[in-house]
Amino acid sequence: MGKGTGWHRLLQGRALKILLESDPGTRLWLQWGMMLLAYPFFRDIATIIGRLLTLQNEVSLQQISRRLAECWGERATVRRACQRVVRSMVDWGVLEGTSTKGIYVPAAKKETTSEDVQLWFLEALLRSEPTPIMPLQQLLQIPSAFPFHLDIPVVAI
Repeated sequence: MGKGTGWHRLLQGRALKILLESDPGTRLWLQWGMMLLAYPFFRDIATIIGRLLTLQNEVSLQQISRRLAECWGERATVRRACQRVVRSMVDWGVLEGTSTKGIYVPAAKKETTSEDVQLWFLEALLRSEPTPIMPLQQLLQIPSAFPFHLDIPVVAI
């Protein structure tokens, strides 16, 4: 199977199994991975935020919107959807608002000790990328995974 919905369904089935066997803290890992796979718009926003956060300590909605417009176009619907996705990220606890409206900082990275969750997440990350081939050391630093701390041994991959 290629990159299409067949893989998404397999990953979704494995995610459900992991969810039933794991603690509630793994839910965000699984939901984030499925969102990256299912929604390229979400993936693009997560990637933009992740890249910006590697360069600076905070991101602005204006920076995110400007970069998003480069690939999705300068439309009011794109701007509104971007605001909603960023607001959801705040609600999920991966970004935090600051005293300045429209400026966000990253929340503490989410961690899990479950190797199964991390391996599943890595596969979802890789399959969500436009180019699903990359050096191993880059895999653990994919920008769209900015809210998560991956500490899986390379041997397990």
